[in-house]
Amino acid sequence: MRLILCLLAFAFVAPAAAAEMERRADLMILESVRAPAAAAAKFRETVEAKGAKVIATVDHAAAAAKADLALDDAVLLVFGNPKIGTPLMQAAPTIAADLPLRALFWTQGGRDWAAVLDPDALAARHGLAADDPRIAKLRGALTAFLTAAAR
Repeated sequence: MRLILCLLAFAFVAPAAAAEMERRADLMILESVRAPAAAAAKFRETVEAKGAKVIATVDHAAAAAKADLALDDAVLLVFGNPKIGTPLMQAAPTIAADLPLRALFWTQGGRDWAAVLDPDALAARHGLAADDPRIAKLRGALTAFLTAAAR
């Protein structure tokens, strides 16, 4: 029953979030209700629950501070799932240059943001059709992960 309620809740939240999603600079971007570190933690929890792995975490603000520079919060996660990435690489080997994927969580102008690479841009860059089922699967996964992290 709990699973059904979660799926129903997601069915109503995901379309609304997708409608709010901005596409810019080959990224899908959502304004986040969570600060970057919290959004990154939620993203990690979500992708790992779905079988993907976070390979690296880069805290850009912490690195800037070590160099005596100021930078608003910015956290980058590098993540992937061979079950999604491998079929893409089989179809277009050059796509490996963009894999594993990355998710960015940052603060700018007092607002928090979350972004991932837009699968349509990835498809275009590597000669795959935007309606390719492998791209559609990636799009669905990234939209769900980004929405979970930002909302």
